[in-house]
Amino acid sequence: MVGWAQTGDPGYITHAFVWEDGVMTDLNTLIPSGSGWTLKSASDINNAGQIVCWGEAPNGQYHGCLLTPNPCMMITLTPYMPPIVLPAVGGNFDFYIEVSNPGTTGSQADAWCDVTLPNGTQFGPTLGPVNLFLSPGFTIGRDRVQAVPGAAPTGIYVYHGYVGTYPTYVCNQDSFTFEKMGTDGDNEWVDQWLNSGEPFEEFLVRIPDVTPERFSLLQAHPNPFNPLTAISYQLPDANLVNLSVYDISGCLVAELVNGWRDAGVHEVTFDGSGLASGIYLYHLETSGSGTTPTTGIGKMVLMK
Repeated sequence: MVGWAQTGDPGYITHAFVWEDGVMTDLNTLIPSGSGWTLKSASDINNAGQIVCWGEAPNGQYHGCLLTPNPCMMITLTPYMPPIVLPAVGGNFDFYIEVSNPGTTGSQADAWCDVTLPNGTQFGPTLGPVNLFLSPGFTIGRDRVQAVPGAAPTGIYVYHGYVGTYPTYVCNQDSFTFEKMGTDGDNEWVDQWLNSGEPFEEFLVRIPDVTPERFSLLQAHPNPFNPLTAISYQLPDANLVNLSVYDISGCLVAELVNGWRDAGVHEVTFDGSGLASGIYLYHLETSGSGTTPTTGIGKMVLMK
């Protein structure tokens, strides 16, 4: 579904969005940085997969437009020597994980794995998340080994691989099954879930470790959101931090942080699963030793 929504800050600016699999994405995040365009609304997706939208050009004029999203990265999991059957004491299985970028521009995404237990619950991540950047048309493949502990229940498992934005958005996924038996084997007892193998270092997106020069409370992202959003803030010095969320009437909804935090950039996830749609305020206050308290406030919109 496509349409428009109002951002929480500043001043409820109208932005185009796409709603897919319970996740809302601001279409302005899909256009090149510095283009000067602001996409205001979207009305349709045509037969070519292009989003029909309406936006403001750099010269201030309004025009209709077509947005062709870059294809998302693809992930493939290939188990070696299937079917995989592990003894009651636990064991290991080998698999090949492949991530590719079919688009015409460089692309960045998280890749991770988890497992569905025999009772249907999810466990993990067992691998990652690793934040990767791949050049257009490039594919990365790695041999990995997954250990399954003896304490894991018997039955059929599903091993999943994902690419997207961890943990809120899955763009593409793949999976395979394995079984853990209830009878003893001759192998040694395996203590824990552990994933090892060829590294992803060459393709990891690295964030410089730079101490911020000043205090800042950043915009929640995504915004609007459902049900998860991330709130980031930066501290030039170690501080006592309180980050809380309030509803529009001023009632406390959640206290996300209350304690000392080191200098640097911090991020915390807010889960609005049990809340009603509406506007929420997040308030940050810091009071380092001998300093004047510094505060910041932001707005975010929960849209279910």
